[in-house]
Amino acid sequence: MKVTPLDLKKQIFKKVMRGYDPIEVRTFLDIVSDEFETLLKDNLSLREKVGTLDIQIEDYRKMEQALNDAMLSAQKSLSESRENAQKEAELTIRDATIESEKLIQEARNKRERLGNDVHELDRIKGESIANLRGFLNSQLDLLSSFEASGRNADTLEGSSL
Repeated sequence: MKVTPLDLKKQIFKKVMRGYDPIEVRTFLDIVSDEFETLLKDNLSLREKVGTLDIQIEDYRKMEQALNDAMLSAQKSLSESRENAQKEAELTIRDATIESEKLIQEARNKRERLGNDVHELDRIKGESIANLRGFLNSQLDLLSSFEASGRNADTLEGSSL
């Protein structure tokens, strides 16, 4: 059975001879009743605070779960970003390697063509020098034959005089 402050205030005791002083008993019951009422109010207030704190704890737990979920999502996103960056870097390196090999091959081809052109120019130079030498030799021969024919004509002119 629950005892309330009102029960304490309304409590009546039988009167007996040689019993307790009714005024003292009543005063004591009033004091106990007031204290009991204060304790009940405090208890009710504390229960309300506990309820409020339970709600706050539940809210904090939800926030904690949301933060954990956000952190996991951020970690997953970071991991994916790293993987994507790694893949992109690998693709860039592969493309750069292919491009550099292509440029190297083009340079080799160009060097080979230039080498062939140099050989061709050396051949043409050799032919040109040979042709020019032949031309100059024929001109020298022609000049020599003109000189010789001019001496012969001088000789013939001098002997006929």
